[in-house]
Amino acid sequence: MTVRVRCLIDLDDTLLDYRYEEQAAAAALRDLLPPGADASRWSAAYRQAKDRARLLRPVADEEQYRTRLTLAFTTVGHRPDDRFLDRAVDRYWETRYDSVRLLPQATDVLSFLAGRYEGPVLCTHGIGARQRARLDRAGIAGAFTAVLISGEVGATKADWPRFLGRLYEPGAPYLVISDRVDPDLSAAARLGMDTVLVGGHDPAESAPPGLRRVPALAGLLDVLQGANP
Repeated sequence: MTVRVRCLIDLDDTLLDYRYEEQAAAAALRDLLPPGADASRWSAAYRQAKDRARLLRPVADEEQYRTRLTLAFTTVGHRPDDRFLDRAVDRYWETRYDSVRLLPQATDVLSFLAGRYEGPVLCTHGIGARQRARLDRAGIAGAFTAVLISGEVGATKADWPRFLGRLYEPGAPYLVISDRVDPDLSAAARLGMDTVLVGGHDPAESAPPGLRRVPALAGLLDVLQGANP
């Protein structure tokens, strides 16, 4: 009996153009800066605040985003009050939602995965309702046999067994596709899962043994069509 490999695939910068959304959101938030704030430092402050907020709140929730924006605005000289933050968070999500777009060949890849593997299962960090709204906006909400979101399951992909819950079977074959080595692919490789990096900017020395790389999603089909699931 042939055992079907279960495919786990990331969302942001793997299927959706997250960088485009973030650039649009950053520009929209910069427009909220009051007189006296240092707009020239905004881009750097906005990027750095993301990593700092994740350290403080590893599992994404609304408070993580409020923390991120508080850090960013404070860095450029504006200490936001709750009313300002409410407005900024609303602007952030409205802009990201309006900017959702699929990466080239995303629908072809999802169709291929559905025909060849068990799944695909979407595995993403973020807030449940927010991520599901983006999936609807992109028109791919129905492309997955399951959707797992860190804010709903209460875990990150650094701990795959806990993140997957009942979908985790020790020793079973998995294919994990993501644009992030850490934590997605490095943690998966430690459990013996097959891994493919799509694009990504992680240093080569952080790559786990056996990692396959493709420069963009468009090259994923060539790699997988030559594999034996």
